[in-house]
Amino acid sequence: MNRDATLLRLMLCIAENVKQHAEGTCSNFTKERAISYELITLGEAVKDLSTPLKQAHSHIPWQLISGTRDRLAHDYEDISSKIVWDIATTHLPKLVHDITGILNAQEGSHA
Repeated sequence: MNRDATLLRLMLCIAENVKQHAEGTCSNFTKERAISYELITLGEAVKDLSTPLKQAHSHIPWQLISGTRDRLAHDYEDISSKIVWDIATTHLPKLVHDITGILNAQEGSHA
């Protein structure tokens, strides 16, 4: 499996972790911290994806995802809980759909 596929699969695992954190029974503060950590990890994975893959799928906001990582990691005091929740519940499911499509296309081209 190539590096991009490995990173994309990692991103799907991270998205599943976010979903579990969001649905968990711990405090909202703990949920937000756990989700923020996962989003930081997701942004790191995006930074490691190859440029050709990102260019081939330019409809995905790769730079916004990695920029969100930077903001969560370095400007955490000014992060809105609403933004973190919106990413987890609205934007991440779309990203999962897009990543799944990329992986399915890659697997189909190797069949």
